[in-house]
Amino acid sequence: MKRVVVVRAAHQADRLSARLLVAGFSPVLMPVIAIEPPADGGVALRGALLTAGEGGFDWVVFTSSNAVAACEILSPSFAAARIAAIGPGTSFACAERGLEVAIESTISTAAGLLETMVALPSGRVLLPLADGAGSELPDGLRAAGWDVTAVEAYRTVPRVPSAAEVELARSCDAVLFTSSSSVRSWCAVIASADTPPIVVSIGPQTSQTARSLGLVVTGEADPNTLDGLVRETTAAFERSLERSLGAISAGAVNPVAADR
Repeated sequence: MKRVVVVRAAHQADRLSARLLVAGFSPVLMPVIAIEPPADGGVALRGALLTAGEGGFDWVVFTSSNAVAACEILSPSFAAARIAAIGPGTSFACAERGLEVAIESTISTAAGLLETMVALPSGRVLLPLADGAGSELPDGLRAAGWDVTAVEAYRTVPRVPSAAEVELARSCDAVLFTSSSSVRSWCAVIASADTPPIVVSIGPQTSQTARSLGLVVTGEADPNTLDGLVRETTAAFERSLERSLGAISAGAVNPVAADR
């Protein structure tokens, strides 16, 4: 059974691991990031959510399931605002908490969500974001005439794996990345030369970060979901096998060596 490294934060790893098991892979858990509260302890976020509950916003836009979770305690208070989500994973996180999603972007990227939102009449929007989140979405909304309040909802921090975890990860067959932050944290502890031969990312932003850090991306999920990620992982292994068989047929590889 092929071993696949799952680098998501520990509390998010189960769903991807379960999908990998069903697809016939052996998931190896090595979280390289952790999710923590905002630097201010959530003061700004609570104030913004209370404002949303008082009708101060027309929309609350979620760009990740972590943002939804960060707003969970006060989520019933902002029923006056409509909810937009960046894709099916984030929409599912909303549904789990009783939040009705009015708009879901068909493309699970900031650009896809921006395209969805700017097609609507502009209004007042609250964006609960990760620290250090890109400015593409808030800047694009402002340029389209929206009144945007962006507030830090959570922090993504590196988790340093143990030496044993790193050694095991190096020996695996593939690694899956679901965010740019996970790519950066991986590259801080494992060199590109020691990265498993199959590298699959969840979307274009994550792929771009991986390539900028010297990794060779062998597959990208389409659609940009966990299910898409697992399907692309299966396809990447199939492509790798086809290349190996083709090389053997061409006499470029010693069949005995290839079986080792």
